[in-house]
Amino acid sequence: MAGETGKIADMAKKVAADIFEVFGWELVLPADQNWDCVDKGHLVSKHPTDVVFRYEHPYRACTVHLNVDLKSYARGSITGAAIQGALISLAKATACAGLSVDWQKLYALPDTTLDVAGLLFVYNHDGAYDKDFSMLLSGADPEKVAINPRTTLHVMSPQQIAYLATVANDINGLRGKKAIPFAGDQFWFYYPDLIGEHARTVQPKSAAIETLQGPVIVCRYIMPDTKAGSGDAALVYYNRQGDTTDEFKYLIDYLFRYQLLMHCEEITIRMPAASSAAPAIFKRALEAYAAEYYQSDELQSRLSKIKIEVVTNVVTQFSQVELGMERATS
Repeated sequence: MAGETGKIADMAKKVAADIFEVFGWELVLPADQNWDCVDKGHLVSKHPTDVVFRYEHPYRACTVHLNVDLKSYARGSITGAAIQGALISLAKATACAGLSVDWQKLYALPDTTLDVAGLLFVYNHDGAYDKDFSMLLSGADPEKVAINPRTTLHVMSPQQIAYLATVANDINGLRGKKAIPFAGDQFWFYYPDLIGEHARTVQPKSAAIETLQGPVIVCRYIMPDTKAGSGDAALVYYNRQGDTTDEFKYLIDYLFRYQLLMHCEEITIRMPAASSAAPAIFKRALEAYAAEYYQSDELQSRLSKIKIEVVTNVVTQFSQVELGMERATS
């Protein structure tokens, strides 16, 4: 029974590592550590850390360290009580992590500005969870969870994990087909300069967690057989169904506002959650956008750079037998 439980726990660990590697997060070892609590109010002697991921924040001069609680649940085990209990434990551990010398010795980069946040990673290992996870999350008792005002917690639902697994698999598939380059100075995540906030680097190699949990992930890359600056293109992963022309017009406006249409030779919107009518609705949205603003050859030329493609969803499930064999040979 213990071996079976261990294999189930390994599923979430493998899924998280496979996903976040594509998005430029660094897995920081050791995993599965217990370390001393530094807050007597927590009424525990130790806190657990399953894994830690870190990445450079695209705007702030700091390294984000995510203290991650990996949960691997069957459909029936994803309950409000289970999520609330996990949040209570993670809130305490994350509040302590930023203060704990022991935790920082294990995971923090020396001589860096530290930003520690918590991540509850709720993986559904049987792929059968189809309920509204946000209802479970909203049902958590704020007084019992008691998040420190200086502590940030993120929660990834089974649906968000499935979406990110699909995007990561799609990026790897396009790389395998040589449609886009591998990471390096040929592929990066796009963070435009904002009012009063400038991106730290022109070519960020990692995507922030806020981006991964939002509706749009933008990747920039240099098109094959072209030089930097002369053949830039963009992949825009869009996590919506595309049921209305208005939402597509908003997305087109986003591409204009942040000058993607100015600097990219082609832009591909890839939609893992698209409705069957999305491509036709997108075509109407392009026509409506052009008519609403102004008809000109320049506008038509820019809009013609955009195409839309539907991506096949990937439900990431791992065989317990397969994982057991991996552990035996590692």
